[in-house]
Amino acid sequence: MDTKLALRMEVLADNTLSVVFERNRLKELKLNYDKYETNIQNNMTQLREGLGVLEQQLSTAEESGEANTTEDEDKLIKLQIKVDKLDALMGEKDDQTAREVLLGNARKPARFAAVDVDPEDLEDGQILQLQQRIMDGKHQRIASLFTGVMGMLAQLLRLELVVLGF
Repeated sequence: MDTKLALRMEVLADNTLSVVFERNRLKELKLNYDKYETNIQNNMTQLREGLGVLEQQLSTAEESGEANTTEDEDKLIKLQIKVDKLDALMGEKDDQTAREVLLGNARKPARFAAVDVDPEDLEDGQILQLQQRIMDGKHQRIASLFTGVMGMLAQLLRLELVVLGF
């Protein structure tokens, strides 16, 4: 997977987030926010196209048998989550879906179907590897939840500062 493209997409997503916050602030104040709308739509188009390219590159790498694609897959999933959150903040999702995405309760799209494994058929090293992957997944979900909560707190603080006139 093209790491430069992935990094550019991540930076673009972060930049777009700040523009969306400003757009939403102006919208709440009933001020003109049209100049932000075009910028946001262009950024979202670039993000979706970039996600498509990255996903295709990851699929090609997996099909060619590359051993370590999990890190790239994690980056892609995190980027997809950021784009979903931007969609939610833009109001392009219904209220319940937006709430689930912003709070981190939305189900993440699975790239692979779950496979039932009988632990009796595994060797010790395989069991340890499976347990490590489970623990890593839990740590990532906790980190994602923490990031979501901190983001929501930051957004609430910004709104409170706007209300107070700072």
